[in-house]
This record gives sequence, C-alpha cells and structure tokens, in this order.
Amino acid sequence: MFQDDQIDIFIIVGVLLILGFSYPSMFLLRHLIRQFKLKNWAKVYNYSINLIIFIINLYFILLLYRQMIYITDFLFFTLLTLILIIPLFVLWGSSLIYTIFYKIFGNSEKFEAYKQKKRQGSSRNASIEDFKRKFNHIIFYGGIWLGILIYMYISRIWMKDIVYNAWRWWEYNLNNPTETFWFIQFLKSPSFSLYEKAGWNHLFIIIFYIDFSYVSLSMEAFRHSKYIHSIFEKPITIFLRKEEIDDIATYFESALAFTTISFILPPVLIITIMGVGLIADMMASQVGIKFGKHKIPFNKKKSWEGLIGGSVTSFLITSIFLGTYYGLLFSIVFLILDVLTPNILKVSDNLLLPLVLMFICLLLNYLSIPYPFPTFLNFFAPV
Repeated sequence: MFQDDQIDIFIIVGVLLILGFSYPSMFLLRHLIRQFKLKNWAKVYNYSINLIIFIINLYFILLLYRQMIYITDFLFFTLLTLILIIPLFVLWGSSLIYTIFYKIFGNSEKFEAYKQKKRQGSSRNASIEDFKRKFNHIIFYGGIWLGILIYMYISRIWMKDIVYNAWRWWEYNLNNPTETFWFIQFLKSPSFSLYEKAGWNHLFIIIFYIDFSYVSLSMEAFRHSKYIHSIFEKPITIFLRKEEIDDIATYFESALAFTTISFILPPVLIITIMGVGLIADMMASQVGIKFGKHKIPFNKKKSWEGLIGGSVTSFLITSIFLGTYYGLLFSIVFLILDVLTPNILKVSDNLLLPLVLMFICLLLNYLSIPYPFPTFLNFFAPV
C-alpha cells in the first residue's frame, strides 16, 4: 500500500516533468523545421535522429518514473524525486531572474560583438583552442569517477553490501554469463517494471544523465532564444566552435547519447563508453592537430595520425575496465566511425559512437560473451 504523500508527489512531479520537457522538445523540433526550410539535408538527417532518440528517452523516463512509485522506502523515493526535479527548478528559476537583470542592465551589443568574433574564427593556435574547448571533457569525466568512487566508498561503510553488490551484478550475474541484460529481457517481454530491481547507484546514474540531457538541451534553447537568457550563456559560448554559434552545440548530442545508454547498460559499461566518447575523441583531435600530416582522402578534416591516437586511447580506456577483447573491439569501432563521420555518415560522432558501442555491448551480451569486472573496484568491497 503506497503512502498518500508519495502518490501526491508522484502526480505533481509528473506534471512538472511534462511541462519542463515540452520546451526543449519544441526547440529541437523548431530547429529541425528551420533546417528543412533551408534544405540543409545533412542537418535535417542529423536533427531527425536527435529528435527520435530524445523522444525514446522521454519514453524511458516515463517507465522509470512510473516505477519509482513502487519504491517502498518513502525517504529514498523523495530523494530520487528531488534529484530529478531540482535541476529543473534551478535552471528555470536562475534563468528567469537572470533574464530580468539582463534586460535591464545587460550589454547585449558587447556580447553580440563577441559572438561575431567567434563566428569569424580564432587567430590563436588551433591546438590550444581545441584543448581549451575539450579540456572540460577531462574535468567532466574525472568528476563523474570521483563522485562514483566517493559514493561507493561511503556505501561500503554505511550501507554494507547493498549498493556495491547492486553495482556489481545489476542486470548481469558474473557467475552466469548466459544471463542477459534486463533490457534484452524487456524487449522480449515489455512491461513497466524494467527498473523495479535496479541498484540504487544505477538509479542515481540514470537520473543524473536525465538531468544532464535536459539541462544541456534547455541551455541550447535559452542560448538561441530572444526572450529567455541563462547565466551560463556566455561561459558556454567561450567553448563553442564558430560553426556552433548559430547551431545546436554538439555537447547536447553527447548528453543525449549518454542518457540513452544509461537506461540500457550496466554502470561499468556506461562509464567505459563515456570515457571512450570523451577522452578518446579529445586525444584524436589533439594528436591530429599537432602531428596530423597525412590527411584521410575522403575526410580531409581528419588525419591518420589523429585516428590512430584516438583508437589507441579507446583501447587503453576500455581494456582497463572491460579487458583487452572489448578494448580491441571498441578501438576498431572508434576507428571506423571516426573515418566515416561526418562526411560519409551524416551524423555527429558524439551521438553515433556511444550508441553503436551500446548496441555492440547488447549483441555481445546476447551472444553470452562476458566482460570481466574491473578488479580494482574490489577495493570498495563491503567491510
């Protein structure tokens, strides 16, 4: 029997989520229509895929939140709900307050002049400019791992084996490699109970990425809006390429892809793919800019040196977490997709790479090909 307060919170937050997600959804749709009118078919194709995946994510959010009402621990239900809804309030509240101050005291002419300078491109060293733009990849990925390790260490002391074991065998029993991920079981027999037995830590990871994806797209919507402004608009503009000033920035596509895989894969695979998508991509770019003398004939913006740098980094990251077999496979996939995007495959690699790696993990699991659990995480085993 559910508590009345729990049902009331569920309904209120559900309505707020619907209203909150409607604005970024409409922004993405308007951007797609705009590109269609301009007959920019490459962007129409790319944004159509973005919109479809965004809608699929909304469906998974519905599955997840509908299931949250069955959490018997009211305190834990409330905590998850707050984590899910607070970023929405913070984002909109801060943006509305900042918009009022911006309209009264803001210097829009100065900011527009800065954006125009960005459109013309930077005269600084290309390697430095690229590193400045992608250094946040390292900060973000390192921050994620730091948070996970702190969370697991606290869980080791306070919650004993509850959270750690959930991390270790969520959807995947290491003693029985033939057991399929819960998501594959869901595809065979769809139901609303997909996340009923998900580990607490995985629920936190999923909700974090939901917030990350929502905030990313909403920030882009605010950045292109004439009526609403965000306090983060100027800092974000600093890290954009000149092509992104009047377009949707690619960090949203990364957020969208990571949110999708967080719904579908176990935590260790999520973190591994995120490392490949962020760190290997940055290394490919840096090596290509500094040492790339041999351009790829059908993709002149990229070089074989950069391609090799990214592939080696992909192999190293994956091998640390999933073993050399997965490392070799992931590096080959990285190499192929980096060659083909975006000239041949008209889709951003920020979106395509994590999703392709996700499908490969699903296929390997379906074929009962296991990955070894990272032994260094045994340090956080229950005391």
